[in-house]
Amino acid sequence: MENNNPLPKFIKAPALEYVKKIMHSAVRTSPFPADEILKEVFERWLKNPNPQIYIHGIKGNGKTTALLWLYHHMVDLGLDVQFASARDLVDRAKECMQNHTSIAHMLNRFMDAGCLILDDLGAEHRSDFFFCDVIYPLINHRLDRDPCMPFVLVSNMNYASLIRWYGEKNPDQAERFVSRLMHRCVEIDFDRPSFRSGVGTMKIN
Repeated sequence: MENNNPLPKFIKAPALEYVKKIMHSAVRTSPFPADEILKEVFERWLKNPNPQIYIHGIKGNGKTTALLWLYHHMVDLGLDVQFASARDLVDRAKECMQNHTSIAHMLNRFMDAGCLILDDLGAEHRSDFFFCDVIYPLINHRLDRDPCMPFVLVSNMNYASLIRWYGEKNPDQAERFVSRLMHRCVEIDFDRPSFRSGVGTMKIN
């Protein structure tokens, strides 16, 4: 029998309404509409996904807004998806260290989610420890699964900049990490100008 379901293979049983509400409330919504180009990319990906996407571009050109749209859209479809920023994960790892709890346990739900959306890669506090114990094992875990577990990574940095960022203290591991991304991800260079602008200046005498 032909399968007319356009949703990707990592779909699980449709989420119950209360579960979707909980998931929605965990991630902020954006006051801006998502960029139509990235929305189209994500809509095509949902119908026939390559497991991994790496998007990079300058600050303020709509990448995070499009990610938030994708996350909420996937939740509405009942997909098993987790959204986080690299900075959030590092902050959670710091809390684990302060509370003497397991970083690996904290990462479990991101490691094994049907799909991971990870924003602002490279914007977190630069630390060899956090790269080796948070970012690297998380992405590697998903790449090592058979089949690979889908993810969407977004950064202000291209691959060369990412190697320099993570490779300050551990260049070999940073090069291996980025090499795996280059080999496995569809790269999208989102070459759009920033839409952010100042709201004006008030002079007070």
